This record gives sequence, C-alpha cells and structure tokens, in this order.
Amino acid sequence: MQAVSAGQREAAVSQGFSAWTTLRHILLPQGLANAWQPIVGQYLNLMKLSSLASGIGFAELTYQVRQIESYNAHALEAFAVGTALYLLTGIVLGLLLARLNPAPAKRVKPKTRIFSLRSPHHDR
Repeated sequence: MQAVSAGQREAAVSQGFSAWTTLRHILLPQGLANAWQPIVGQYLNLMKLSSLASGIGFAELTYQVRQIESYNAHALEAFAVGTALYLLTGIVLGLLLARLNPAPAKRVKPKTRIFSLRSPHHDR
C-alpha cells in the first residue's frame, strides 16, 4: 500500500472521495497489483519448504514411492515418478496463482496535446 504514490491519495481527496471509496477503488487495486508477485512467491516457497508440508506431504509421497518400489523393485522409476508428481504439484499451483493475478490497469495515453508551448510548424 505504501508503494501507491501520495498523489493518488491527494487526487482522491480533492475529488471528494470518502476514505472507504479511496481505499476500495484506488489504493487496494494498485497495492494488490504491486504485491501480487511477492505474495505468490512466498506462498509457493511456503508450500515447498514448510516443515509441516514436507513432513506430511513429502514423507507420504516418499512412503508411497517406497511401497511401489518394494512391489516391483524399480527404485529409479518409482522415485522419478514421485519427483515428477512433486514438481507437477508446484507447477500447477504456480500456474493457478499466476492465472489469478490481477492485471495492472492500462495507462491511457492522450491522443492529442491540449496545451503546447511549441507552434504546430516548429517540428517541420
């Protein structure tokens, strides 16, 4: 929220927006757009590196891979599939969060100059 310039807040106040309207329509959309990528990165790191997730999820995946390996004695293939499943989980979550990314507002460039200090024939 601090990344949103003070000019945005001042413009909202000068237009007579209430504090709630300023927050809802100006500050939050810009703040969320600025913070989305770091939030996604933190969430993915939490999913991958959390001791609870690793303790439960990775241990369970490893247990299942060892069960499969004990049935058919193909350790390399079993662990390759287990690794691929773990990687696929991270990629799917990353793509899902990227899909939910709020698109930043497009800036509209004025097509004509309203005020110009140069004469129209100056650039010729």
